[in-house]
Amino acid sequence: MKIVPLSEKYLDQAISLCRQIFPEDSKTENPPELGFKESLFKEEYLWAWEKYYIDRVEYYLLVSELENVIGTTGIYQNTIETEVAWVGWFCVDPQERGKGYGSKLLSFTIEKAKEYGYKYLKLYTDPDESPEAKELYKKFGFEFEKIADNPGDQFKNVTFLKKIL
Repeated sequence: MKIVPLSEKYLDQAISLCRQIFPEDSKTENPPELGFKESLFKEEYLWAWEKYYIDRVEYYLLVSELENVIGTTGIYQNTIETEVAWVGWFCVDPQERGKGYGSKLLSFTIEKAKEYGYKYLKLYTDPDESPEAKELYKKFGFEFEKIADNPGDQFKNVTFLKKIL
């Protein structure tokens, strides 16, 4: 297993995996493929950088020896919260869970945030997400911050906060 930056070579696999894991998000105005393409083709997606106040966006993939994408993670920052990085499209193929890959990807993402000098790392997740995912976030020091309660909005998420030391 290796963690590699997102590239065109793996783009379709990464999109497919995230659509499988996040089927509801795939129907929104900000589906996985938008984030991935924003990071790969910045010039073509400057409109999205401006619309979502993006200052940085990078995605990484956990790839098997057979060149299959089995996990994704990302780190992005907006122009409003300059001391905060966000985890983007973090997931592991359900058939590959329980093997430590989620820990490997999350650890990698935390180290990237530290490397870039961020003070906080946040992520948002569905309140009904698996107990295993919530335990993983807790294991890495993510603490509950708030529940977004926006009636009619697709983002009814639990938000966790991690202080980067």
